[in-house]
Amino acid sequence: MSEDKEFGDFLYELIKKVNENKTLSPTLRSQLENYIRAFDPKQETNTAKGVVAVAINPNGAVVAEGVCFEPTAPGGMRVHESQRRRALESMKLDFARAHLNHFMTGKLDIYFASDYWEHATKNGYRAEIIDVGYPKSDRD
Repeated sequence: MSEDKEFGDFLYELIKKVNENKTLSPTLRSQLENYIRAFDPKQETNTAKGVVAVAINPNGAVVAEGVCFEPTAPGGMRVHESQRRRALESMKLDFARAHLNHFMTGKLDIYFASDYWEHATKNGYRAEIIDVGYPKSDRD
């Protein structure tokens, strides 16, 4: 157990030093910051925060799902809202792949998948959004 803590502390310090290097790309720096948070010895618990979206058919069975636990968001958008959008897009793509011919899914994009999902909702399908790790006060 003490070896794990020592390794975590070492890794935390190493990543902090690498992260201070301003020549790294923003994407790599963001990934390193995520690792820092994961190995932060001061952090008591590491709770995952994300969104799960599931597609439910008219009979009540789950037929597709999409998840997003990525802790990033574009400027002006909250992380929870961004995760919600990405989870829904992922669910729509999964739904279209599961219900369309494999020749069509090779050229599938989010616009077609969204239109296909809109058609499905008019025929009894619905989406359920499940927030994971968010207290009720943090939700949109």
